[in-house]
Amino acid sequence: MYSLIIVDDEHEIRHGLERYFPWNEIGFEVTGTFENGRAALDHVRRTKTDVAFCDILMRGMNGIEFAEAVRREQIPVSIVFLSAHRDFEYAQHALRLGVRRYVVKPTRYEELMRTFRELKAELDEEKSEKPIVRATPDAIVESVVRYCEGDLASACLEGAARHVGMNPHYLSRLFKEQSRENFSSFLTRVRMTRAASMLRTTGLPAYTIGEKLGYSNANTFSRRFKQWFGSSPSEYRRERAELPE
Repeated sequence: MYSLIIVDDEHEIRHGLERYFPWNEIGFEVTGTFENGRAALDHVRRTKTDVAFCDILMRGMNGIEFAEAVRREQIPVSIVFLSAHRDFEYAQHALRLGVRRYVVKPTRYEELMRTFRELKAELDEEKSEKPIVRATPDAIVESVVRYCEGDLASACLEGAARHVGMNPHYLSRLFKEQSRENFSSFLTRVRMTRAASMLRTTGLPAYTIGEKLGYSNANTFSRRFKQWFGSSPSEYRRERAELPE
């Protein structure tokens, strides 16, 4: 059974979803209902929760703010949004926040059943793919580091998660706990260190170096490099080139 919380500011909807939908038949157990995102966030911080079925527009902390907080704090809970609004921007924002599904009110029984059966299958697959080295987190981090350093052009959190057979949210949290560094900060640091080395020791154009390190846009690479080293790639190369005359 996967633990599930229902978050909606309308009592009738919370009550109806909790009491009249056969969650247990499809592998979920309702472990709490909450009337706003703030109460739900307090709960998932303290209690392991697998899924939050959450309305978007609520008084107090709304669903978007709840999802942003969950992502920011790297809490390993899957989110399914529920909303009466068919606005495409809501769906786009949900995807950017890593929300699993977006269900529109009024919700049909068949749609809910299909949505959560699909989610159950995904959770089962992720669970079965957890690596044997799970008991040694340092080995997981070491494997992630090797993956990134070996393929900086396409390295990303999702790819690293696939590499070690873990959920991206779990991996992000584990990586931070073990290395004391966010995955994104680590990846940027490795890319910038490699970029500086290539600028010093090769004659490759800066845009080519950027592409080899995962920056398809030369301006983005140049801006990030300057933020990191305080000088543009061309300035850095003139000052520190190790190429023979």
